[in-house]
Amino acid sequence: IECYLDDDEGDFQQKVFPYIRGECGHAMVMWGGGGVASDSEDVDVVEDLRLALWRKLPNLIKLDAIATVQLVAELFVSEFDTILTSLKQNERCQFDFLRTIISGNLTDADPMT
Repeated sequence: IECYLDDDEGDFQQKVFPYIRGECGHAMVMWGGGGVASDSEDVDVVEDLRLALWRKLPNLIKLDAIATVQLVAELFVSEFDTILTSLKQNERCQFDFLRTIISGNLTDADPMT
């Protein structure tokens, strides 16, 4: 995630969103799709990915708030409270995140949202 966000080229930075979807999809397959990890190694992989995403959430919001909210809605909607808590230290990003949700722009970007 960091490699994408640290790059100077905007088009390359945008590729972080499909990358996260792919990694999370892989993690869910490791879980067997049922939400229960098969062993402690699987739990560690999923937890590491989740923590990395939480740490980079402000950067993702600054890069593209709509894409970030869509990503969260697709993969982590059940952890909305955790996401808001993780953004408390960065009130501007928390505001941008919430504003994006209520703005109506999500339906313009993706009718499934």
